[in-house]
Amino acid sequence: MLASREGNKSIVSFLISRGADVSLYDIYGWAALHFAASWGRKDTAQILLVDGQANINQRCARADNPLTGTPPLCIAAKGSQVDVVKLLLHYGADINLSDIHTGHAALAYAAEAGMTFPVQTLIEYGAHLNRRSEVSGRTALMEAVHHGRHSCITKLLDALADLNILDFRMASCWEIAVQTNHQEVLLGALLQASRRAKVNALPWLQMHFHQLTDYHRWDEYHVHDEYDLLYDRTVQTVHQYDDSDDETALDDEDDDEEGDGDGAEGEPGEMKE
Repeated sequence: MLASREGNKSIVSFLISRGADVSLYDIYGWAALHFAASWGRKDTAQILLVDGQANINQRCARADNPLTGTPPLCIAAKGSQVDVVKLLLHYGADINLSDIHTGHAALAYAAEAGMTFPVQTLIEYGAHLNRRSEVSGRTALMEAVHHGRHSCITKLLDALADLNILDFRMASCWEIAVQTNHQEVLLGALLQASRRAKVNALPWLQMHFHQLTDYHRWDEYHVHDEYDLLYDRTVQTVHQYDDSDDETALDDEDDDEEGDGDGAEGEPGEMKE
Protein backbone atom coordinates (compact mmCIF):
# COMPACT_ATOMS: atom_id res chain seq x y z
CA MET A 1 0.00 0.00 0.00
CA LEU A 2 2.77 2.42 0.91
CA ALA A 3 4.66 1.53 -2.26
CA SER A 4 1.49 2.14 -4.29
CA ARG A 5 0.93 5.50 -2.64
CA GLU A 6 4.52 6.58 -3.31
CA GLY A 7 4.50 5.20 -6.84
CA ASN A 8 7.43 2.87 -6.25
CA LYS A 9 6.85 0.61 -9.23
CA SER A 10 9.78 -1.75 -8.69
CA ILE A 11 8.75 -2.57 -5.14
CA VAL A 12 5.10 -3.02 -6.17
CA SER A 13 6.17 -5.40 -8.95
CA PHE A 14 8.49 -7.30 -6.61
CA LEU A 15 5.81 -7.73 -3.93
CA ILE A 16 3.29 -8.93 -6.50
CA SER A 17 5.80 -11.42 -7.86
CA ARG A 18 6.20 -12.75 -4.30
CA GLY A 19 2.49 -13.31 -3.96
CA ALA A 20 1.33 -10.12 -2.22
CA ASP A 21 -2.47 -9.80 -2.07
CA VAL A 22 -3.35 -6.48 -3.71
CA SER A 23 -6.95 -6.67 -2.48
CA LEU A 24 -6.05 -6.31 1.21
CA TYR A 25 -7.08 -3.01 2.78
CA ASP A 26 -5.77 -0.95 5.70
CA ILE A 27 -7.63 0.13 8.85
CA TYR A 28 -9.28 2.93 6.85
CA GLY A 29 -10.60 0.55 4.22
CA TRP A 30 -8.24 1.51 1.40
CA ALA A 31 -6.52 -1.07 -0.82
CA ALA A 32 -3.43 -0.48 -2.93
CA LEU A 33 -5.39 0.66 -6.00
CA HIS A 34 -7.22 3.32 -3.96
CA PHE A 35 -3.87 4.82 -2.92
CA ALA A 36 -2.55 4.76 -6.49
CA ALA A 37 -5.75 6.45 -7.72
CA SER A 38 -5.69 9.11 -5.00
CA TRP A 39 -2.04 10.05 -5.54
CA GLY A 40 -2.17 9.89 -9.33
CA ARG A 41 0.22 6.94 -9.68
CA LYS A 42 -0.80 5.87 -13.17
CA ASP A 43 2.03 3.39 -13.84
CA THR A 44 1.64 1.81 -10.42
CA ALA A 45 -2.10 1.47 -10.96
CA GLN A 46 -1.41 -0.30 -14.25
CA ILE A 47 0.94 -2.76 -12.54
CA LEU A 48 -1.69 -3.46 -9.89
CA LEU A 49 -4.32 -4.10 -12.56
CA VAL A 50 -2.24 -6.10 -15.03
CA ASP A 51 0.24 -8.00 -12.85
CA GLY A 52 -1.70 -8.00 -9.58
CA GLN A 53 -5.14 -8.55 -11.10
CA ALA A 54 -6.56 -5.91 -8.74
CA ASN A 55 -10.32 -5.54 -8.62
CA ILE A 56 -10.81 -2.35 -10.61
CA ASN A 57 -14.19 -1.65 -9.00
CA GLN A 58 -13.20 -2.56 -5.42
CA ARG A 59 -14.92 -0.25 -2.96
CA CYS A 60 -13.39 0.89 0.32
CA ALA A 61 -14.23 -1.61 3.02
CA ARG A 62 -14.58 0.12 6.39
CA ALA A 63 -18.16 0.78 7.49
CA ASP A 64 -17.15 3.68 9.77
CA ASN A 65 -15.05 5.40 7.10
CA PRO A 66 -16.56 8.67 5.71
CA LEU A 67 -15.57 7.41 2.25
CA THR A 68 -17.25 4.06 2.78
CA GLY A 69 -17.70 2.12 -0.44
CA THR A 70 -15.82 4.48 -2.72
CA PRO A 71 -14.44 2.81 -5.89
CA PRO A 72 -11.03 3.87 -7.27
CA LEU A 73 -12.55 5.76 -10.21
CA CYS A 74 -14.47 8.07 -7.88
CA ILE A 75 -11.31 8.74 -5.86
CA ALA A 76 -9.30 9.56 -9.00
CA ALA A 77 -12.05 11.80 -10.39
CA LYS A 78 -12.47 13.76 -7.16
CA GLY A 79 -8.70 14.27 -6.97
CA SER A 80 -8.50 15.44 -10.60
CA GLN A 81 -6.17 12.56 -11.51
CA VAL A 82 -7.19 12.57 -15.16
CA ASP A 83 -4.50 10.13 -16.33
CA VAL A 84 -5.60 7.58 -13.74
CA VAL A 85 -9.24 8.17 -14.67
CA LYS A 86 -8.45 7.38 -18.30
CA LEU A 87 -6.40 4.33 -17.32
CA LEU A 88 -9.16 2.91 -15.16
CA LEU A 89 -11.73 3.45 -17.89
CA HIS A 90 -9.40 1.85 -20.42
CA TYR A 91 -9.21 -1.28 -18.29
CA GLY A 92 -12.97 -1.46 -17.87
CA ALA A 93 -13.86 0.43 -14.70
CA ASP A 94 -17.61 0.89 -14.28
CA ILE A 95 -18.04 4.57 -15.09
CA ASN A 96 -21.41 4.77 -13.33
CA LEU A 97 -20.52 2.72 -10.23
CA SER A 98 -21.54 4.68 -7.16
CA ASP A 99 -20.13 5.26 -3.72
CA ILE A 100 -22.29 3.45 -1.16
CA HIS A 101 -22.14 6.29 1.39
CA THR A 102 -23.20 9.16 -0.91
CA GLY A 103 -24.76 7.30 -3.83
CA HIS A 104 -22.67 9.35 -6.25
CA ALA A 105 -20.69 8.06 -9.20
CA ALA A 106 -17.44 9.53 -10.51
CA LEU A 107 -19.06 12.33 -12.54
CA ALA A 108 -20.90 13.74 -9.55
CA TYR A 109 -17.76 13.51 -7.41
CA ALA A 110 -15.75 15.44 -9.99
CA ALA A 111 -18.51 18.03 -10.46
CA GLU A 112 -18.89 18.51 -6.72
CA ALA A 113 -15.14 19.10 -6.35
CA GLY A 114 -15.03 21.48 -9.33
CA MET A 115 -12.66 19.29 -11.32
CA THR A 116 -13.34 20.41 -14.88
CA PHE A 117 -10.97 18.09 -16.73
CA PRO A 118 -12.24 14.89 -15.09
CA VAL A 119 -15.79 16.06 -15.75
CA GLN A 120 -15.00 16.55 -19.44
CA THR A 121 -13.18 13.20 -19.61
CA LEU A 122 -16.02 11.29 -17.98
CA ILE A 123 -18.55 12.93 -20.31
CA GLU A 124 -16.45 11.94 -23.32
CA TYR A 125 -16.28 8.35 -22.07
CA GLY A 126 -20.07 8.19 -21.80
CA ALA A 127 -20.88 8.78 -18.14
CA HIS A 128 -24.60 8.93 -17.39
CA LEU A 129 -25.21 12.70 -17.29
CA ASN A 130 -28.48 12.59 -15.39
CA ARG A 131 -27.73 9.72 -13.04
CA ARG A 132 -29.32 10.36 -9.64
CA SER A 133 -27.74 9.48 -6.32
CA GLU A 134 -29.45 6.58 -4.60
CA VAL A 135 -29.10 8.52 -1.34
CA SER A 136 -30.06 12.12 -2.19
CA GLY A 137 -31.53 11.90 -5.68
CA ARG A 138 -29.13 14.58 -6.88
CA THR A 139 -27.40 14.61 -10.24
CA ALA A 140 -23.90 15.77 -11.09
CA LEU A 141 -25.36 19.10 -12.26
CA MET A 142 -27.12 19.57 -8.93
CA GLU A 143 -23.89 18.94 -7.03
CA ALA A 144 -22.02 21.40 -9.24
CA VAL A 145 -24.72 24.01 -8.59
CA HIS A 146 -24.77 23.27 -4.85
CA HIS A 147 -21.03 23.93 -4.60
CA GLY A 148 -20.97 26.83 -7.06
CA ARG A 149 -18.71 25.12 -9.64
CA HIS A 150 -19.17 27.46 -12.59
CA SER A 151 -16.95 25.69 -15.14
CA CYS A 152 -18.36 22.25 -14.32
CA ILE A 153 -21.91 23.56 -14.65
CA THR A 154 -21.08 24.91 -18.09
CA LYS A 155 -19.50 21.60 -19.17
CA LEU A 156 -22.55 19.65 -18.00
CA LEU A 157 -24.97 22.06 -19.68
CA ASP A 158 -22.98 21.86 -22.91
CA ALA A 159 -23.42 18.09 -22.73
CA LEU A 160 -27.19 18.70 -22.37
CA ALA A 161 -27.62 17.75 -18.73
CA ASP A 162 -31.24 18.00 -17.59
CA LEU A 163 -32.15 21.10 -15.55
CA ASN A 164 -35.63 19.83 -14.70
CA ILE A 165 -34.78 16.82 -12.52
CA LEU A 166 -35.84 16.97 -8.86
CA ASP A 167 -33.93 15.43 -5.97
CA PHE A 168 -35.56 13.37 -3.21
CA ARG A 169 -36.51 16.58 -1.41
CA MET A 170 -38.27 17.77 -4.57
CA ALA A 171 -35.71 20.50 -5.12
CA SER A 172 -34.68 21.53 -8.64
CA CYS A 173 -31.33 22.93 -9.76
CA TRP A 174 -32.70 26.45 -9.39
CA GLU A 175 -34.02 25.82 -5.88
CA ILE A 176 -30.64 24.36 -4.90
CA ALA A 177 -28.98 27.48 -6.31
CA VAL A 178 -31.29 29.67 -4.23
CA GLN A 179 -30.66 27.65 -1.07
CA THR A 180 -26.88 27.90 -1.50
CA ASN A 181 -26.87 31.48 -2.82
CA HIS A 182 -25.42 30.37 -6.17
CA GLN A 183 -28.04 31.85 -8.48
CA GLU A 184 -25.48 34.07 -10.20
CA VAL A 185 -23.21 31.06 -10.77
CA LEU A 186 -25.95 29.04 -12.46
CA LEU A 187 -27.17 31.94 -14.59
CA GLY A 188 -23.62 32.92 -15.53
CA ALA A 189 -22.89 29.35 -16.61
CA LEU A 190 -26.03 29.37 -18.76
CA LEU A 191 -24.95 32.62 -20.37
CA GLN A 192 -21.58 31.10 -21.29
CA ALA A 193 -22.97 27.74 -22.41
CA SER A 194 -23.00 26.64 -26.04
CA ARG A 195 -25.83 27.32 -28.48
CA ARG A 196 -27.04 23.72 -28.18
CA ALA A 197 -27.14 24.09 -24.41
CA LYS A 198 -29.18 27.29 -24.65
CA VAL A 199 -31.62 25.64 -27.04
CA ASN A 200 -31.90 22.71 -24.64
CA ALA A 201 -32.48 25.08 -21.69
CA LEU A 202 -35.14 27.23 -23.36
CA PRO A 203 -38.15 25.19 -22.12
CA TRP A 204 -36.72 25.39 -18.60
CA LEU A 205 -36.28 29.15 -18.95
CA GLN A 206 -39.79 29.61 -20.27
CA MET A 207 -41.25 27.51 -17.45
CA HIS A 208 -39.37 29.35 -14.68
CA PHE A 209 -39.27 32.88 -16.03
CA HIS A 210 -42.43 34.28 -14.41
CA GLN A 211 -42.00 32.24 -11.25
CA LEU A 212 -38.50 33.55 -10.74
CA THR A 213 -39.28 37.16 -11.55
CA ASP A 214 -42.09 37.05 -8.96
CA TYR A 215 -39.82 35.50 -6.34
CA HIS A 216 -40.02 37.70 -3.23
CA ARG A 217 -36.23 37.88 -2.70
CA TRP A 218 -35.35 38.35 -6.36
CA ASP A 219 -34.26 41.98 -6.04
CA GLU A 220 -32.14 41.09 -3.05
CA TYR A 221 -30.08 38.72 -5.21
CA HIS A 222 -29.61 41.37 -7.95
CA VAL A 223 -29.96 38.82 -10.75
CA HIS A 224 -33.20 39.96 -12.39
CA ASP A 225 -31.33 41.84 -15.12
CA GLU A 226 -29.02 38.88 -15.66
CA TYR A 227 -31.99 36.59 -16.11
CA ASP A 228 -33.65 38.95 -18.59
CA LEU A 229 -30.40 39.09 -20.54
CA LEU A 230 -30.07 35.32 -20.45
CA TYR A 231 -33.64 34.81 -21.63
CA ASP A 232 -33.30 37.36 -24.45
CA ARG A 233 -30.00 35.90 -25.63
CA THR A 234 -31.35 32.37 -25.53
CA VAL A 235 -34.45 33.25 -27.53
CA GLN A 236 -32.28 35.10 -30.02
CA THR A 237 -29.97 32.09 -30.26
CA VAL A 238 -32.89 29.75 -30.88
CA HIS A 239 -34.21 32.03 -33.62
CA GLN A 240 -30.76 32.13 -35.22
CA TYR A 241 -30.61 28.35 -34.96
CA ASP A 242 -34.01 28.04 -36.68
CA ASP A 243 -33.01 30.55 -39.36
CA SER A 244 -29.82 28.61 -40.09
CA ASP A 245 -31.88 25.43 -40.44
CA ASP A 246 -34.21 27.22 -42.86
CA GLU A 247 -31.26 28.43 -44.91
CA THR A 248 -29.86 24.90 -44.97
CA ALA A 249 -33.23 23.58 -46.15
CA LEU A 250 -33.35 26.23 -48.88
CA ASP A 251 -29.84 25.31 -49.98
CA ASP A 252 -30.89 21.66 -50.11
CA GLU A 253 -33.90 22.60 -52.26
CA ASP A 254 -31.67 24.56 -54.62
CA ASP A 255 -29.36 21.56 -54.90
CA ASP A 256 -32.34 19.33 -55.67
CA GLU A 257 -33.52 21.69 -58.39
CA GLU A 258 -30.05 21.75 -59.92
CA GLY A 259 -29.95 17.96 -59.79
CA ASP A 260 -33.29 17.75 -61.58
CA GLY A 261 -31.94 19.99 -64.32
CA ASP A 262 -28.87 17.82 -64.77
CA GLY A 263 -31.03 14.73 -65.15
CA ALA A 264 -33.37 16.26 -67.72
CA GLU A 265 -31.53 14.64 -70.61
CA GLY A 266 -32.80 11.15 -69.75
CA GLU A 267 -36.14 9.68 -68.87
CA PRO A 268 -37.24 9.70 -65.24
CA GLY A 269 -35.66 6.80 -63.42
CA GLU A 270 -33.33 6.03 -66.35
CA MET A 271 -29.67 5.49 -65.47
CA LYS A 272 -27.00 6.97 -67.74
CA GLU A 273 -24.36 4.65 -69.08
